[in-house]
Amino acid sequence: MTGAPVGIARSPVGITRKPVFISPQCFSAGYARILARLMATIVEHTERRFLGSRFYVWISLRLLGESWFHGLSRVIVGRTHEDATGFKSDILGCSPDDAGIFSWKGFYYFATDDEPPQIEIYLDEIYAGIPFFLRPTPLMILRITRVLSHEAAHHQLRIRGHLAGLDSDGEETLANRFARFVEVRICRSRFFRFWRWILRDLSGWYFARGCADMRWNKLDDAEKNFYRAWEIDGRNQEAADWFWTIRSAKTSNDKT
Repeated sequence: MTGAPVGIARSPVGITRKPVFISPQCFSAGYARILARLMATIVEHTERRFLGSRFYVWISLRLLGESWFHGLSRVIVGRTHEDATGFKSDILGCSPDDAGIFSWKGFYYFATDDEPPQIEIYLDEIYAGIPFFLRPTPLMILRITRVLSHEAAHHQLRIRGHLAGLDSDGEETLANRFARFVEVRICRSRFFRFWRWILRDLSGWYFARGCADMRWNKLDDAEKNFYRAWEIDGRNQEAADWFWTIRSAKTSNDKT
């Protein structure tokens, strides 16, 4: 695994609810009023801890550009994957033990005969681990853009037919690489570079907490903190190594 998990692609099982969505057509100037109305609706459907999310989603879509979303029916913004679709964690490919650790921030639904492709993003998972005083800041633009770019990469791989010889892990690797590439491009701006530095500093804080938990033999807490450090900063390879080391040790102990 080459990067912190961002999203996961699965074949659709069926859509049971239709929450707020953002149409790719909203990028054009003629749909500015529609976009504003949709964003206002999103705020009504989220809680105060997601303050500013409508603006951050709009900025993230603008930063990526319209072309990456051609062919999508919609981008659904929900609090959780269950809130967006009613799906449970086992449908997302997580075991019950993993569901409390891994957080899927986005989901790409393949096209079917009945449904065109679509993307979902989940604010609960995107905002997880971010202190409240940092949530109403542009730091969240980087978080949301990373998830959207990851899922947009899944979409582009599908519509351009670049999946020959790729398994699901290979597809995830390419999507992670594209998300990192987008982040690097965005962070050419000093403004966003500063907020990326804040993210890395926050990752270091979680890593320090994980080290402290290890010292006191609190493996469960250490596992969660190392995962959070890795998830916030995918380049924190030391945190990833410690996370998988603890997870492997716990798995071995369970078997014995």
